[in-house]
Amino acid sequence: LPEFNRAIQGTYAPGSTFKVVMDAALLQENLVRLDERVYCPGYFQVGNRAFKCWEKKGHRWVDFLASLAHSCDTYYYSMGLRMKGPTIERYEHLFGLGRKTGLDLPGERSGNIFGPEARKARKRGWYDGDTANLSIGQGELLATPAQMAVVAAAIANKGTIWKPRFVKRLERPGRPPEDLVSEPAGRVELRPEVWDNVQEAMVGVVKGGTGQRVN
Repeated sequence: LPEFNRAIQGTYAPGSTFKVVMDAALLQENLVRLDERVYCPGYFQVGNRAFKCWEKKGHRWVDFLASLAHSCDTYYYSMGLRMKGPTIERYEHLFGLGRKTGLDLPGERSGNIFGPEARKARKRGWYDGDTANLSIGQGELLATPAQMAVVAAAIANKGTIWKPRFVKRLERPGRPPEDLVSEPAGRVELRPEVWDNVQEAMVGVVKGGTGQRVN
């Protein structure tokens, strides 16, 4: 049987790794100030349903940078409902989700876009609870690890969606070596300060947040 390559064939809910896409969208759309604070009691009420934060006792008051550093779900529920599903879905497409990266290995999967338009295509409705789920990378949103690596790289290089390479160089007897150069597959155009602020938030994750173990 062929091996199952999780990097390009495994599709998973990206969860909190999707919050960087949310951050980029929030700032680019001028929907939040860096110093604006949201209170997290450990849950967020949407209608008659309480959406839980992973931190059961709550994060209390968090602003933009602290929300990503400590991965506060309540902050993103709140901001997702402010942003609304169609805008989030648009940024999924911008960052290359829902389509193959073009990595030079067979069997790559494209994942699954989650949003009002995707739901409409399946003749199903969209609700505030769906927006809340999508805001923390859950629900029907599916991505491969390779796709999320491309997202992270786009944030690191301030906007270029690169086609990743598995093979870097071909060396064959009697022929000069051939370097396989990667190609841009798209571009996310955001204001320079948006990239700076999202990068600063990501640094905060490993400096003093949920990712300290990899600092």
